[in-house]
Amino acid sequence: MADMLKISVCMDCIMLLANGEVCDGNGDDIADTVAAQIQGIWEDVRLIPGGDDLGFSWQDCQGCGTRLGGDRFEAFADTL
Repeated sequence: MADMLKISVCMDCIMLLANGEVCDGNGDDIADTVAAQIQGIWEDVRLIPGGDDLGFSWQDCQGCGTRLGGDRFEAFADTL
């Protein structure tokens, strides 16, 4: 059985993980950019959206690494 690591991710990451798409504030598709940032950090690890809203945080996003403050959401890293 795989080990699951609980992480805190930003709105962009949770939208990409849950819906497969994400747009910026101008409505431009940024899914490829966010996916590349996640891939750069997690390589072959699969991220899975969780269920909890963790509230506002200034901590870096553990999914894509953004340093911007904002809402954070629970996700899991499947470390196969």
